[in-house]
Amino acid sequence: MTAPNPARQLADHVRNVLGDGPFPPAGGWFHMGAAICDASFQARTRYASTLWPRLVRLREQ
Repeated sequence: MTAPNPARQLADHVRNVLGDGPFPPAGGWFHMGAAICDASFQARTRYASTLWPRLVRLREQ
């Protein structure tokens, strides 16, 4: 008898935990440039007043 396939075991576990879906769409940024800027600059002190509005404009363009 062969050992169970690790990939199959993982897939079965994920399905067991999450179910079969449908799943809601992921939240967050859908614009790669905005996601990179957000990740790079979120520690800055003036994030909310300076960077956030720019990221929103970038995403909307």
